[in-house]
Amino acid sequence: YHYDEVEDMSYGVEVFVSDGTEKGTNILINASGTESSYPEQITSVDGTAYFVIDDEQLWKSNGKEKGTVLVYDAGDDIDELTSVGKYLYFVVNGEILYRTNGTEAGTEEIEDFGDHVDELTNVNGTLFFAVDNWALYTCVGTTTNEVNNGFDGVEQLTAVGGICFFVEDDDILHSSDGTGTTYIADENNLDELTAVGNMLYFVVDDDELWYSTASDATELDSFPDDIDELTNVNGTLFFRHD
Repeated sequence: YHYDEVEDMSYGVEVFVSDGTEKGTNILINASGTESSYPEQITSVDGTAYFVIDDEQLWKSNGKEKGTVLVYDAGDDIDELTSVGKYLYFVVNGEILYRTNGTEAGTEEIEDFGDHVDELTNVNGTLFFAVDNWALYTCVGTTTNEVNNGFDGVEQLTAVGGICFFVEDDDILHSSDGTGTTYIADENNLDELTAVGNMLYFVVDDDELWYSTASDATELDSFPDDIDELTNVNGTLFFRHD
């Protein structure tokens, strides 16, 4: 099944499900009656779709109306839905890390960091994330660990095999295997981090294409105009050149 949020004249903005045919494309559930429920963050976990309704309610679905149920009402904003194995990890109130196995009893608070938590990223079964935009953390199961701190920004977390790459202060590329961090390069305006096989590709200064291993970065080509939309298509990098 394919899930998406759609605005319908009869139901408002709701979750729809499709098997790829017109006949098989229907509203999944009208959770808020005549009002739009504004579903967001549709995320697949081991064949189950999770999504957030009205910012605060976590739902799951197997693609059938009877199999679409409320998992957890957080009473505060839910963000950063991320699949790791058979669990869904998410953040409540911008600061509290949770995970769930799809049941209310199996939904548990892992840690309240008291600072902003974001950039949740599955790296080969380990959850990486940023805290307060200056520290890199991991979580295995329900055990969190601070990998390193003191960064001037921890952004664009990207998984390449078992390595997590991230950008500091827009310009500095780092990598981590979860036990520490490695400085790779300091260039101007790093963007479009994209995994292709065991390599990371990215754009420097809008018009330079680079690639990197976990320890070394190399310029591949320079273009007269901007490049963007880097996309891995079955092991081949596609991108747009203006």
